[in-house]
Amino acid sequence: SCGVCVSGNATVENCILEYAPVKHCAVVGLPDIRTGHRMVAEIVANDSFDRDGLTRHLQERLPSYIIPEDISRVESLPLAENGKIRYAEIKGRHEQGSILCTDSQE
Repeated sequence: SCGVCVSGNATVENCILEYAPVKHCAVVGLPDIRTGHRMVAEIVANDSFDRDGLTRHLQERLPSYIIPEDISRVESLPLAENGKIRYAEIKGRHEQGSILCTDSQE
């Protein structure tokens, strides 16, 4: 199961990655007028991905305040030349509302 003892984004990413259909993921925090901040996730998953299954998986393992409000299924995550995820780009896409996803939580 997922521990909550490490930083929030890493904890959530590790928990999402425990869900078998998910291949890659990235979680970022965004400013939110209502709550001060909110977490969003981008995931790359195989065809057996089930959004409700992932939601249940996270609810069983994480406190509700760190479960991403928005989970976007994308074809790929933006990567730097060294192979690391470009979190700033993900954050920017969500702040601008320009995320192009293959499957987004309604």
